Amino acid sequence: MNNEKSLLDIIIEKKAMIFDLFHTLTVLDHKGTAGPGTSEMLGIDREKWNKQLIKKSPERLKGKLKDPYEIIRRMARACNPDLPEDLIEKATENRIKNFGYSLLYIPEENTNVLKRLKNMNKKIGVTIQVFIIMSLRALAKQSPFRLLRRYRSLRFTQD
Repeated sequence: MNNEKSLLDIIIEKKAMIFDLFHTLTVLDHKGTAGPGTSEMLGIDREKWNKQLIKKSPERLKGKLKDPYEIIRRMARACNPDLPEDLIEKATENRIKNFGYSLLYIPEENTNVLKRLKNMNKKIGVTIQVFIIMSLRALAKQSPFRLLRRYRSLRFTQD
């Protein structure tokens, strides 16, 4: 007899669930993104760029470096020191726009899961990277957040 619990069993036991907003609840490769990816705009191999994102940018990952232009500049120059500044700025602006757009195109299956959890009286937490705050602020002036407006309280922290 198998004594392992199913994912549903584990969820039922928990009082709360925490999700990372980007790349978990939203999809940046979705048809609704505003434009090309950052690595594509910069002409940097996707694998090399992803290594920068995941392993080679500790200041960003720890929240010590918060300026999106400086974050992209450092990662881009680590991949190719000869990239022109105006290209890095355009790629950063496009990245901010893509993150904001992804809030408008959240896959329906993801929102359905959140609805089911809410109906199960689970508390739902959403974490967000500081880099994204600019996208949220820009979007707040333009359109409602389909995902975020469903919750009674939202708390944004920078730590």
